[in-house]
Amino acid sequence: MAVVLAALNGTRPRAGRRAAVCTDGGGHGAIAADAAEAAGLAVPELSAAAQQRLRESLWEQSAVGNPVDLAGMGEQNPHSYGDTVTALLGLDEIDSVLLTGYFGGYSAATGGLGGPAAETGTAGGGNALAAGELATAQRIAAHRAKTAKPLVVQSMFPQSPSCRTLVEAGVPVFAATEDATRALAALTVAEGQQAPGVGPLPPPAPPLRDFGYHGIRGLLDAAGVPFPEAREVTDEAGLLAAADAFPGPYVLKALHLLHKSDAGGVVLGLPDRDALLAAHREMHARLGARSYSVEAMADLRDGVELIVGVDRDPRFGPVAMVGLGGVLTEALHDVAFALAPVPAARAEALLTGLRTSALLTGVRGRPAVDVAAAAAVIERLTAFAAAHPEIAEIEVNPLLVRPDGALALDARAVPA
Repeated sequence: MAVVLAALNGTRPRAGRRAAVCTDGGGHGAIAADAAEAAGLAVPELSAAAQQRLRESLWEQSAVGNPVDLAGMGEQNPHSYGDTVTALLGLDEIDSVLLTGYFGGYSAATGGLGGPAAETGTAGGGNALAAGELATAQRIAAHRAKTAKPLVVQSMFPQSPSCRTLVEAGVPVFAATEDATRALAALTVAEGQQAPGVGPLPPPAPPLRDFGYHGIRGLLDAAGVPFPEAREVTDEAGLLAAADAFPGPYVLKALHLLHKSDAGGVVLGLPDRDALLAAHREMHARLGARSYSVEAMADLRDGVELIVGVDRDPRFGPVAMVGLGGVLTEALHDVAFALAPVPAARAEALLTGLRTSALLTGVRGRPAVDVAAAAAVIERLTAFAAAHPEIAEIEVNPLLVRPDGALALDARAVPA
């Protein structure tokens, strides 16, 4: 979080993930390119025209493909850093630039922080190089103020006067290559995608009065969260009437239990009214619940069970959780969090970022499920919860996602 905040200090994210790496050593460039790609960026080879433009200002042994390696030229002419960074920021084929390596070392040496000049004992030459490096930092900072393209620096000497000049101008500087590439990734978004941010809370809706199972189901259904047919019953007459209202197979649930499955309060796949009646008699004798829910049995084939919930935190407000659901939620702990309400695009990104996301895209011959439908349900549920500050917790578990859509199979809510 600190890395992201440092990156966003004074810089807004921009579309485009094509990054150019500028370095003064091949090892630094290779490590930075790998880290950039691991962070979700692309490090494309530069066009022939761009390479020719760079070649005109660099010497023969410099590499200009991307990463662009000064190959020691910075030790002879520190202004080559500024020339190269400025040229890369000006390329239409590049969306952002990462400068990595020794930049900052010469001004660090004259500032008593250690650096190449201090190590080699070339103090006199080091003073001239330090002055050139500091002037280059000022030039980069001035050019950075004129372009919206993100620029991030990784330096072995992040506290040097040159690097501090960049920081004061709003250019993030990091000691670790991984931090620098994560920062650069935080400053970029995919083409056509809106910049990340926190949307406003919706205005409060009329407060809820019914926090019961069927009351919450009805309100969520009206908000666009689909459920199977269901009836609440308190006796056998109501049970048989529910069986006549829609065809089987049926599900029988004992209400007012937190973990109904663990308590034996859920029976699936009851084929007809006789089986439903027998299951009710057995369950009621064992649990004695005040009421039960008779529901149409959903088709579980080729489905993946998710959990979607919102908890109202006293500091952050409504916080949404999505992840692998059903009876495995507590065992696998594969969940992700975001501030609610969660737009569908953000919800889809949370789902595809789960460790078990391969289950959503199809595995071992199973078809892919409708992630977009699940994301739409997440958007509606989190918007509903955000509009009701009287709800402390609300949860749909499981949310069954199949190749042809999503269906909420169970819900609960806790008043504040």
